[in-house]
Amino acid sequence: MLAKSWCLSKSVLAGQLLLAGVAGLMSAACGSDSTSVSTLPTDVDLTEQVEVAVAVESTQLQVATRPVIISPLVIDARDGGEGPFRVEGSGFSNVSRVVVPGLGGSGLSSLDQEDECDPNDPDETEPGEFCVASDNVLWIGIEAGSARGGLIRVSTPLGQSAFRFYLPPSPPPTPPPPTPGISNQPSTINFENVFVGTPLVNGGTITSSGNAPLFVNIGFNNDGDPEPDVLSIDGGSDGLPDFFVTSQATFQLPPGETQGYSVRCEPSEAGPLTTTLLIQNNTTQPLVAVTLNCTGVAQTPEYASNPAPGAPINFLVTPGNTFANSTLAIMEMGGAALQVSNPQITNDPFGVFSVVSAFPITINDGGPSQNVTIRCTPTEVGTFTGTLTLTTNDPARPTVSYPLSCTSAGPEFSGFPAENRGADAPTIIEFGSVSTSGSVTRLLVITNTGVAGGGAGTSLNLDPDSIDLSDHEFFSVTSFPVNPLELGSITTIVVQCNPTADGLRQATLTFTNTGDPFEPVGGFKYNLECTGF
Repeated sequence: MLAKSWCLSKSVLAGQLLLAGVAGLMSAACGSDSTSVSTLPTDVDLTEQVEVAVAVESTQLQVATRPVIISPLVIDARDGGEGPFRVEGSGFSNVSRVVVPGLGGSGLSSLDQEDECDPNDPDETEPGEFCVASDNVLWIGIEAGSARGGLIRVSTPLGQSAFRFYLPPSPPPTPPPPTPGISNQPSTINFENVFVGTPLVNGGTITSSGNAPLFVNIGFNNDGDPEPDVLSIDGGSDGLPDFFVTSQATFQLPPGETQGYSVRCEPSEAGPLTTTLLIQNNTTQPLVAVTLNCTGVAQTPEYASNPAPGAPINFLVTPGNTFANSTLAIMEMGGAALQVSNPQITNDPFGVFSVVSAFPITINDGGPSQNVTIRCTPTEVGTFTGTLTLTTNDPARPTVSYPLSCTSAGPEFSGFPAENRGADAPTIIEFGSVSTSGSVTRLLVITNTGVAGGGAGTSLNLDPDSIDLSDHEFFSVTSFPVNPLELGSITTIVVQCNPTADGLRQATLTFTNTGDPFEPVGGFKYNLECTGF
């Protein structure tokens, strides 16, 4: 009789005994410690059957060991780990299947078994595999995204199982949707002082500071709603626009890019002007406000001229001419109409200067220059001076003055005794009472006091043919002057009275064609008077 103790499942044991070829030799019952063999066939090798039974016994004892998991209490993959996870306990040698809760509902997912692995080396187990490293260590690798939360079942071929709850990796946080952002610089634009009607451009920059495209619309609000609807607006009270958007008003900016914009202040009135520039956009701050400040300054005229104020105005009168004109060009260089009036000539003792042009003069802003004609009409050869003064509405130059200088060029007859000029009566040269048997002489000194200029000739003509004596009975020229008489030179003419009868006799000594541009009509005359006794 052969006896042996064991405890095993009947169905599994029967199947294994059949596989061993000894099912007809033995019967077994769970809880019994003996086996009876009633009949042994003559062709059976008992030693071989006993070895098979021992082998079957050994296998069935291992399968019958229930797996027990000690740690971890929960297989936690929420931090993103996909394993392999080290499971410690006992009874893992007979584990043949590991099932994880599958995705998509109630389905299960079995892991592939890796044949060999080290209890201390997780790298030998890949995701989607499990490996029995020892009776006390089991590696479980779960492929990321292949399992949902639930129970992981560790089973033997007999269905003996151990369970642990599995927490799958936390889903990655949903990234926030792309959002645009805006950054504007500056928040206030100051234009300072700007002349009325004069444009001044300033501006700022807009940066797309988000991670989505930025859409921008720049302008002013003119109808009370909070959105920009016009590109120009009144910043004062006259209803006329003072501020203008001068750059592209609508545009798109990719993330990280910057674009400038420009605005113009062109005051239509004097005084402080202000408005708000609106930058409409697609961010959480849909309207960005930029304050615009500008002070309109009233335009004033600005007087300018050629020659410049204070510079001399010169004249040159040459022989053959009785006067000379000079031109003063007046210009408006400011921002308003220029008015010039009240021309005054002073410091002109001979009265040779005059203003020919009509006054007052008005030059509109931006208008062409206007010429003023001043005239010098000298009475003799020489240099004359004076001063021209004008009144303007330029606050910086309420009056302007110009020194006047006039040169009358040519030779000049200057006698001693003095010659007659213009409408003057001839000078009288008196000989007194002279005996009819005697004579008296008188000297007439002539100087060329002319002025050079303009290429004019300066020699004084004193040719004897140009000297006329009306009475040769009583009077005679005994010595003629130097001819021609150069500039600055002096000469003498000797006149004699030789009375031939008693009584007063008169005669005229005349110099003509002298070349003096102011020689009187009929020449320079001297009246001679002599009384014979």
